[in-house]
Amino acid sequence: MDTLPVEAGAANLVKLPRPLADRPEYERAIVIGCPTNAGADNQREVAFRVQRRFLDLNATVRPHFPSPDDREGVVIVHAQVAIRNADGTVSRVNRGQQFDARMDTPRGLVADLDGADELILRVECEFPGGSVVFTDATVSRG
Repeated sequence: MDTLPVEAGAANLVKLPRPLADRPEYERAIVIGCPTNAGADNQREVAFRVQRRFLDLNATVRPHFPSPDDREGVVIVHAQVAIRNADGTVSRVNRGQQFDARMDTPRGLVADLDGADELILRVECEFPGGSVVFTDATVSRG
């Protein structure tokens, strides 16, 4: 999935945290920085162009918080798809949600991409300063 073109939100992609860089399970990871949770900055999104070529998304959500005080922080990820309608409008539909991923308990994320023009990953974090790491992220072709 790390080779899909980013349609929007590229500024929300961040580098893999240094303590994770040499670990094989983080190879080819996609990393979205956590929002600051100040004002309207309570979620971050990245949209990938899929152009109705894929059927499913599978990934493991692995939060990372550098501060020992925040290590129990929870992240929630929503997988939405954008579908361009015949009349030119775009519909956004939730197709997958993962609940309560923590550093010590990564969680799976599965989403149906059938008919989608874009895949949008939206992250919410209990604490700022962390990141949401997607490992083993794959999309199956349709």
